[in-house]
Amino acid sequence: MTDTALIADYQDYQYYICDHVDKIFATVRDIFCKYEDLLPASRQAKILIKLNLNSNMNALTGNTTDLRLVAAVLSELNGRGYENIIVGRERVVDFIVIKLMLPRD
Repeated sequence: MTDTALIADYQDYQYYICDHVDKIFATVRDIFCKYEDLLPASRQAKILIKLNLNSNMNALTGNTTDLRLVAAVLSELNGRGYENIIVGRERVVDFIVIKLMLPRD
């Protein structure tokens, strides 16, 4: 892996410290490379990214999705040619889905 800081490898989970947005992007890139065989073969496959935005809290509390991580995942998928990416947000009574139109590099 690149300059990522793996701090724990416990059972089926790995934990990283990423203290800068560049490190977040590098870590996400490394994870995608490690597990690329799990990605859909078709670049037209529908991919749903489900966010946890259930509260008006700072992502650093661990109670909501860090948007820097979402940006890194979207960037990596887009860079790999996936075009049918959907970002979803769930609330208690409804489900809202926003289709992203990402620019091609």
